[in-house]
Amino acid sequence: MRRTALAVLALLLGGCAALERPESGSARTIRAAREAVSSCASVSWPVPQQARERGDSQEARAHASPTEAAAVAGLRFSPKSIRTAEAIGALPELARLHELAGAGDDERILLHRLAARQKVLERISLASLEVSAVLAELDCEGERTDQLRDRLQHREDSRLRRLALGGIVVGAVTALAGGALSLAGHGRAADIAQILGGGAESGIGLSTLSEPAPASLAHPRNPLAAVWSGDISGGALPPSVWNHLGQPVGDVPDGPTHRQVLVSQWRSAGLLDASGADGATRRLALLTGQGGDYTLADLHLRDAMLDLLEARVALFHQDLAALLREVLASETGNR
Repeated sequence: MRRTALAVLALLLGGCAALERPESGSARTIRAAREAVSSCASVSWPVPQQARERGDSQEARAHASPTEAAAVAGLRFSPKSIRTAEAIGALPELARLHELAGAGDDERILLHRLAARQKVLERISLASLEVSAVLAELDCEGERTDQLRDRLQHREDSRLRRLALGGIVVGAVTALAGGALSLAGHGRAADIAQILGGGAESGIGLSTLSEPAPASLAHPRNPLAAVWSGDISGGALPPSVWNHLGQPVGDVPDGPTHRQVLVSQWRSAGLLDASGADGATRRLALLTGQGGDYTLADLHLRDAMLDLLEARVALFHQDLAALLREVLASETGNR
């Protein structure tokens, strides 16, 4: 009877071990390293002059000189278009257009006005391309996150299927062994088999609650970190996009900026938590750092943050289009 019970014990434990072998720390690290994906960053953005001169972590924003602001105020431009021109560094050219608007229509004046207009259009075109480049990089980062999340989810689904199959096998073996021992008149051995089988099934059930192994994701240039901290000194975003994020959202000059609204959205959605709790501190350091080991939950949060940032940057296209329309309309009115 004792040998029979030991045989049942070996069968149950051996089956469980074959179904779910925990990975060692080194094995988990190697698997995570194999799943790392290269960064999407391929262009080095220039650091705004304000950030280089200050060397602090404040938002770098372009500001018009009093002369430029007074000159542009005389034109029929909306406050938003003036702020957009300020963000892309086209305010001096707008002031030049205003200066030349009433200077006559001789050939020399027309050439100077055409040159100033061309510079404004070039600034708008460059800013539009920079916005498209940032959107492409954010979309690429989102795809990297999605691919790694899908791999982790597939691995987790496979693990859960193996555990479910293991629970079925252990339950069937327990029932068969207990029944066979009872029929053979080994009641005590049957009880032992039932106890061992129940323990094995409980262990398998608890294994389904364990966290899956994380995977490594590197992002040396992290726009999320720049937006969260307000530090552009690392060149994570081009100056035009950064200046746009530093502009107020509405028509109130002292209203909240796009960056502040975005950070508030991250907080209100529970994507970033600076409460100081252990899990929140780890996640905040991971999402605003240069990479690390991501769980499925971490990848979901990073994808949501990238989507919100992408939507906020894409709005800059509307401001650029509005500025372009007003520039073309003002030139048509001067003819």
